[in-house]
Amino acid sequence: MKKKKIIIIAIIAIIVLAVIGVSAFLILTRDTEEKQEKLKWGEVYLEVLNDEEKTEDMEDLKIQLCDLDQDEIPELIVYGIKGMSEYLANIYKINDKNEVDTVKVSLDKEFDLKLMYNLEESEYNWYAVSGEENDKEIYDLNIKTEKYEAEKLELDYEKDFVPVEENYSEKVDFDKEASKKEKKEKLNTAKDGYIKTDEMITTEIEEKVEIARTIRNVEKIDSDKDLVYSVVEKGNYKYPAINVNSEDVKKINEEIEKEYGFKANEIQELQFSEIEEITYEYYTNGKILSLIIKKGGNQSVWTKTYNINLEKKSELIAEDLINEKGLDKTEIIQKVEEVATKEFESIIEKDKKGFASYWDSMYSDEDTTKWKTELQNNCKNLENTYLNKDGDLCAIIEFEHPGGQWSCTMSIVINITKNYIVEELKLNNGMSSQNTSYPKASAQPSTTPSPSPSATTTTTPAASSNTIQMTKFTYDTSVNNKVPEGTYNGPMGTLTITNSTGNSFDFKFDCMKMTAAGYPNLGMMEGTAKTITGGNYVYAEHTGSGEYQYDYNIFFYLAGGDSNMSITVDDECSISYTSPYCGNGVSFEGTYEK
Repeated sequence: MKKKKIIIIAIIAIIVLAVIGVSAFLILTRDTEEKQEKLKWGEVYLEVLNDEEKTEDMEDLKIQLCDLDQDEIPELIVYGIKGMSEYLANIYKINDKNEVDTVKVSLDKEFDLKLMYNLEESEYNWYAVSGEENDKEIYDLNIKTEKYEAEKLELDYEKDFVPVEENYSEKVDFDKEASKKEKKEKLNTAKDGYIKTDEMITTEIEEKVEIARTIRNVEKIDSDKDLVYSVVEKGNYKYPAINVNSEDVKKINEEIEKEYGFKANEIQELQFSEIEEITYEYYTNGKILSLIIKKGGNQSVWTKTYNINLEKKSELIAEDLINEKGLDKTEIIQKVEEVATKEFESIIEKDKKGFASYWDSMYSDEDTTKWKTELQNNCKNLENTYLNKDGDLCAIIEFEHPGGQWSCTMSIVINITKNYIVEELKLNNGMSSQNTSYPKASAQPSTTPSPSPSATTTTTPAASSNTIQMTKFTYDTSVNNKVPEGTYNGPMGTLTITNSTGNSFDFKFDCMKMTAAGYPNLGMMEGTAKTITGGNYVYAEHTGSGEYQYDYNIFFYLAGGDSNMSITVDDECSISYTSPYCGNGVSFEGTYEK
């Protein structure tokens, strides 16, 4: 009897296992079939693209495939413009029923869908991002909740997100009037350029996220304020404090307050002392915070930099930054001194030409020797080093040079990482447009123009991003367009014409600008201008040596007759000076009348 029971139980067990096995097989088969159906998403999206009603109100179309919900099946995105100012993105997603859901994102400015790490939520997600670099708007697409509605977020693009900047699926231009065959080809191009979301999150991105977490979680003195904030800010005047809770930073903030601090009611006193601006800027690179403070007035800019290791909350000196970049300090000091000295000598040469005969009565060789020695000492100390927004190691070097009755202080930035490129440091968070790269001569012309009364002359500066494209002209000795001699008054001084022959004349500029401190900046020059095709005149020269060669043209455009003659002056220099013969803020350009 027991034996029969055992046999019956065994049979039942076999039947149950068989039923379970069949059920499991059917479930797996159904899942596989559903997956295979979903894998036909290309055919579904092709139907969408062939449906003209879906894009009838859109122009300038582009298509893209992105796996927004990270379920291995990408969404089709169709970008376009409606009317003159409505930017659209239609997002098509295949749902569990293998049907197409549509999300429409509409903004009044151009936008992109971006994968970003949300530091508030501690996760990667896709967002619609619009606006300029410093004014980004972020829209959550509510992908997680499957609401798929664009919702504007009150979060800061810089502080609250780490965007994935590279490795995106390709955007493909799309013509809604194209044939079905052409549309299929475009979709295939988008499929070929498709990159899965998890493949976009590279090791480099993960490192950036970790650094951002460190910065976000740094212990602050005031949790409601930024990493660097203005203690007092009014117009062009603001001085900062570093918002990191450590003894090192506390000492730095005390030093900043002592050197740059002021109260709101002291602005007039600053202006009386002719300080035009106190400002700052800062950058974070990895776990390093770099702060640059600038104070300026009367053509002078003074600076101070501070660097902080945010993880250790400690101050970094120049040697720490150099070691971080794996560079040699001795080699850097030697090169920085070489580059800064050449820049100083170039500025002194320019000032000498601007002051002309006034130079010897206002300055001496002792002055320039003293300034040069001070500059070279500054280079040896490398006190003002920092990492810029691109993570480049930079050094700020200050030096004195003539500014009129008194000298002024120029600050230059030497980008050590980028082959010691030089830029003049300006106020208002900016650099000058002129920059020089060493050891190459970036402003040296490729040919030397040779002005001659009987020759055709064209100026041809070297192909460089730092040179001005010089105007081409032709000398014409047959012109007989005599310019009345005498003195002409212009915007900043006088132009005197003598020895006028009909195809040449001698000229002399005497220009001046008084500074706020009551001393003169001068522009003085003389030479011979010759006629060119059209009856106007030009003075052209090529001068300098070595790395400091340049071309300089002055054009004299004539208007009116002998009794009401006016002369409009325009000049150009291949190394970006307004004029190598003018002091700060002085120009020969403008219209001169008798």
